[in-house]
Amino acid sequence: MMSNGHLFSLSSSAGRRNGVCSPQRWAILGILLALSALLSGCYRDSESRLVEIRALHRSGEFEASIEPIRVLLHTDPINAEANYRLGVSLVQTGRSGLAIWPLQKAAQSDEYGVEAGIVLAGLLSEAGDYEEAVRTADQVLSIDPERVAAIYTRGEANIGAGRPEAALEDAERLLEIRESDYEAFLIRASALTDLERLDEAEQAFRDMIAAAGKMEAANAQGKACALLAAHLASQNKAEEADAQYQECLEDFPDQPIVMQYATNYYTEFDRPDDAIAMWRRAVEESPENFITRASLAELLIEQKRSEEAEAVLVEAVDLFDTAAAWQSLSTFYQRQGDVTKARKALENALDRTPGQPETLRFALADLLVTEGEIDKALELAELIREPAYRNLIKAAVRLQRNDAKGALEIFEAGLRLWPNNAGARFMAGSAAEQMGDLERAAAEYREALRIDSAATEAALQLAAIHLELRDYASALEFAERQIESRPLSAADAHVVGVRAATALERYERATRLIDDLEAKQGVTPTSVTERAGVVRATQGPEAAVAVVTESNIDLGAPESLPLLRALAQDLTAIDRTHEALAAVRKARAGQDVETADLLDLQGRIELIAGDRNAAKQSFEQALGLDPEHASTLLALSSLAASGGDLGAAIDLAQQSAKASRRAEKSDALYFAAELSTRQGKTADAIDYLQQTLRSSPGHVEAANNLAWELAESGGNLDRALELAMLAARGRPSATTLDTLGWVQLKRDQPREAARAFEAALSEAPDSATILYHLALALASQGDTGRAKELLRESLEDPDFAERPQAQLELTRLEGS
Repeated sequence: MMSNGHLFSLSSSAGRRNGVCSPQRWAILGILLALSALLSGCYRDSESRLVEIRALHRSGEFEASIEPIRVLLHTDPINAEANYRLGVSLVQTGRSGLAIWPLQKAAQSDEYGVEAGIVLAGLLSEAGDYEEAVRTADQVLSIDPERVAAIYTRGEANIGAGRPEAALEDAERLLEIRESDYEAFLIRASALTDLERLDEAEQAFRDMIAAAGKMEAANAQGKACALLAAHLASQNKAEEADAQYQECLEDFPDQPIVMQYATNYYTEFDRPDDAIAMWRRAVEESPENFITRASLAELLIEQKRSEEAEAVLVEAVDLFDTAAAWQSLSTFYQRQGDVTKARKALENALDRTPGQPETLRFALADLLVTEGEIDKALELAELIREPAYRNLIKAAVRLQRNDAKGALEIFEAGLRLWPNNAGARFMAGSAAEQMGDLERAAAEYREALRIDSAATEAALQLAAIHLELRDYASALEFAERQIESRPLSAADAHVVGVRAATALERYERATRLIDDLEAKQGVTPTSVTERAGVVRATQGPEAAVAVVTESNIDLGAPESLPLLRALAQDLTAIDRTHEALAAVRKARAGQDVETADLLDLQGRIELIAGDRNAAKQSFEQALGLDPEHASTLLALSSLAASGGDLGAAIDLAQQSAKASRRAEKSDALYFAAELSTRQGKTADAIDYLQQTLRSSPGHVEAANNLAWELAESGGNLDRALELAMLAARGRPSATTLDTLGWVQLKRDQPREAARAFEAALSEAPDSATILYHLALALASQGDTGRAKELLRESLEDPDFAERPQAQLELTRLEGS
């Protein structure tokens, strides 16, 4: 559809490359060969391996311990200690997502149920999987009811899971154990807030401040102070909140967490300039503090002041020249969609990171794939020892090379090791979408969105899928979610949102989305195209023409082609075809190089004008420039069909489908199905319809026609019903509702069929066919009186194609 994603969101990590066996050996032979060699040479048995692994952990050599642990698990996969230590090593080296699976296995054991369970519950809670975090903490507490760490984690997860009563119980239990427990007061205050016991919550925050004072820990005191201020602000106690924030900033001026809470307060109450000024002062007072600069840049990004944010990050790179500075700049460029700049910045970050951790190598390989530097990405992947990372890069490469099936197989293997990788989920969804499995694609995109809503363009892809399936409400919801979570992304989400809102007749909402797009990007061909579409829906094509002509957009620019098409469509609709042709010819004259797209558009307008010879000449010129121009091939197919050469028309439609992207491909395949039906080749027509729906599962006409053919031929009636319902939901009309009723009648569901036929008849009250079909449904229910009336009415139509069948049915009913 409209976007790509990354396997990895940048985060810092640490770890050494030391290993028990030679690292060169890993690089040369690869993981599988190395496993075999290690089994025979490096280690002898599980216990001796564990002795060495324990020693590595005691000395903090977590990176070096990973490969030996995996070798052990290759022969002893259920070893609880090995799984636990692998999880710990992965957490310590910045690979928390990969740690979940081995920790889950270790947590099932008696020996490591508590230790592994505590770490696992914390990871699950951090990942937002609160229900599973609560379940895991419960499991730990069933073994050790006094384990304070598990109670903490469960309390926090209960807040996240929307269970404030349970969280309050956890807080009270912690306060029984430690009467001045700082974190317990925080859980208590959060639970009371969710329960709307606001005065008690305020007191809990004040108790938290007192507990932090006893700890004599400035960070805790600052956080407690800011949390109380945030609570006051949430209760609309503006003066008290403002005073509390001022007190916090005076007492703890250097604490980022205090400044961040104050930032949230200022921005929420429409005072972003106050927040920006606060961070700029902090930068001036502590110019050596990179975190302060990064926070200022993030705030500027959120306020859509991207140029200022870039200047702050570039200055940080110039001043510090550290891995963290370059990494932040790379992340900024990724969010801007500038993959090349992001890759160059990340290369600098990698060069400045001791040991070149695999997380950064993986992120760099991912960017290289996105940039199209496949060979370089594969070279880098071979240097990555972590199987999950290496597999995901190889899968991304296959996806880039259009091997969706092969990519999905590798993604599945990688996701078994790293199930909560948002980028991998997104790209698995992309692979499934390329294969035409929209159900699987949507499931993967939803999972990516659940894991991290801002990491990928999963919301955009879900919006596009729902738009294709004509589920406009969901399309609008996901489009707006994309805009909110990734405000710096391209215009695609706005386009989907506008079109979905327009289809729902929510025109004000559509206009607001266009206004937002133009506020971010200015007036562009895309924004004018969408504004014209809304005006067309509300005021008609003539008003839409005025929107385009008054925009002063250069229609000859390559990026203006969709706008030029929209203008031509509207001009021909109001019988101003000569103006449409003039606009296209002017655009052609203004371009340095002739293009097949403009010649194709000119040919289509000439066809509408009735000049078949000129149209054919334009199409042939277009094919001379681009022999695989899918739109032109389909236009020539239509010309051949109208001339009676159905065989040539089908051949051209097949060529168009082969050369097309998905949306155009489905149109070509559907046309081939129609032509096959005209030839009387029902089996071929069904095959083309099935191909159409694999390419575009939301294609209403294909779904409707295939449902009818399956019902008529005695095929899979369950599939026929599914398709008929899809078509009727997507475009309720006399035709689709009649098909739905016909399928239900074939399934021996006369009551449901009658309802569908009644709805179809309300759309086309004079249709003899629908009258006949409704009569059949009513007769099946025993309502012979009305059935006979409808049959007599249908027979009044002299052009009724099913007249003989209706006459036989009427005779049967009159004789019964």
